[in-house]
Amino acid sequence: MKRIYFTITTIIVLLSASNIQCLAENYNHDAVYQKIVKEYTLQEDGSIEYHFYKKLELKTYYSFHRSYGETFIVYNPEFQNLKINKAVTTMADGKKVPVPDNAFNEVLPQNAKNAPAYNHLREMVVTHTGLQKGAIIELDYTITTKAGFYPLLLHREILSKEIPVKEMILRAEVPNNKTLYHQTSRIRTAPEIRETKASKNYTWKFTNLKPQPNDPYLAEPQTYLPVLEFSTGDISKEIANHYKAIIKKSSSAKAKQYFETVSDMLEINQSTDEKKSVKSKIKNIIEYVDQSINHYSIDPLFYGFKPRAVHDIIRSNGATVYEAALLIAEMLKHQGFKSDVIYVFSGDKSKNLLFPEYPLVRIQHDHHTFLLDPFDNQRMNPMIIHRDYTFYSLSGDRVIKNNYPQKENKFDLEMDLQVNDDGSISGKATVELTNGMNPYFSFWLDPEAAVKGLGKKTGLEFSNAEIEANSDKTVIKANVNAGSVQSYGDLKYISLKKMSPYLKKINASRLPEETQGLFDLGMTINEKINTKIKFPEKYKLNSDKRKHMVKSNQGYYLVELKTKRDAIEFERQIIFNQSRYKPDGEYQYARKLILKFNDRKSNQIMFP
Repeated sequence: MKRIYFTITTIIVLLSASNIQCLAENYNHDAVYQKIVKEYTLQEDGSIEYHFYKKLELKTYYSFHRSYGETFIVYNPEFQNLKINKAVTTMADGKKVPVPDNAFNEVLPQNAKNAPAYNHLREMVVTHTGLQKGAIIELDYTITTKAGFYPLLLHREILSKEIPVKEMILRAEVPNNKTLYHQTSRIRTAPEIRETKASKNYTWKFTNLKPQPNDPYLAEPQTYLPVLEFSTGDISKEIANHYKAIIKKSSSAKAKQYFETVSDMLEINQSTDEKKSVKSKIKNIIEYVDQSINHYSIDPLFYGFKPRAVHDIIRSNGATVYEAALLIAEMLKHQGFKSDVIYVFSGDKSKNLLFPEYPLVRIQHDHHTFLLDPFDNQRMNPMIIHRDYTFYSLSGDRVIKNNYPQKENKFDLEMDLQVNDDGSISGKATVELTNGMNPYFSFWLDPEAAVKGLGKKTGLEFSNAEIEANSDKTVIKANVNAGSVQSYGDLKYISLKKMSPYLKKINASRLPEETQGLFDLGMTINEKINTKIKFPEKYKLNSDKRKHMVKSNQGYYLVELKTKRDAIEFERQIIFNQSRYKPDGEYQYARKLILKFNDRKSNQIMFP
């Protein structure tokens, strides 16, 4: 789910980390954290205090010229108060240089600059002084959050950071009448628990933490790195309660007035052919939210996972991803469709350790159920559908388990082509798409645009398409234009373009020879292209057979060419039986298959 499918890792502070518990190799890093302390205190009245301290040693010029010369602290001043307790640099000779007053500057956060509704957010920029190789930065600050902004204390600490950490201390303190649910994954570290008459204090200590790998296409860090999680309750219920209150506001006269105004603007109140009208209304609504409403990439951390009412969203002409989901669902409901917001959570509900991941819009119509990404409304998100997540309907009280089975994600293209007298190549094609490869909502909603989009992804041109689309499988039968015969000196060749709609997203040239993390394809993959090309008599083909196959439990790769007197049969297939590959021989194997599949030579057929 790499895109904006972001994982919300805390409801208290910004994303934070350390790493795997083992000795750190400090010499090849720009900087090293000598110490990090993070303390979370839930008060009796529901307010939360977050205390942060870091002691950072600079190793290179790059570390203070580009990476660590400034610290950025984003917060919401309407509900939070920031206090800088200490900011000082100890130079290599031991001289201490306090950060001067004019080095603390509040600015508008980058993500909020085009989001007027969130222009009240602030980012404190701390410009550290006295920087040089061997200098040590110390920064200590506290953020106090008013009661009610966050529904509970919830935090996920990925035990990994971009540079080594020599010592990390995490503390959580809660009143005695509260329960702190907690667990660690992929590391065995129990907290030290200290009780007083008023509270319970939990302390975790980690030393010599190795830095997080920085390779492309890695899985979400919390899925393969050590993680500490704690919570004081069920966040899904708290979020649902707020949504129910917002939905009530969305039924108000003011909201309905805005709905009617937008409906008139989009001309979706006009009566047309009933079948076309249904699709037209859905299409116009999601296109309105996608194209006319500005998308705000504001971390829900800074508005407490509390979206605004729909009339405020429409009036401001902008929405966060959670607000976009709410707006689409409520506008569809206003037009008579059955629609709601589905929240996706990861974690263990039985342990009250659920973490919000992403909202989806659910549309139920004519025996179809569509789950839409509110910021990419033409498709479902296979990375969400095929993971062990919990779906929570915010309009009801029940938990919807992820009951989407691990079916095969298949792209199957069969082409029967003819080389014409002018050298062009055309014929018939059948495309079969299943599960994660199947954007069936697009084919149901706007078949012509969906077929055109498929042509762009495959490098082909489809026409006169017949489409049978449903959630299990979409089958397309169409005429196809597949390019033309090319010349290179005395040789002629056919270039079968990289007709892979999914793997072309992976830049094979960026794949390192080795990786330290979990390589993530997002889903299992089965892509097959079977092409038969018939030639006119003027082309002389030599009989030739070529076959190259690689096969193991992790995957499969095949390129096979059969040449007859007047025809060529060419088959290419790649299968990944796993969606994730470990950083050992598994990754090297997956990389080998991708490089072979993207090799230009494997897409070309040359002949006299």
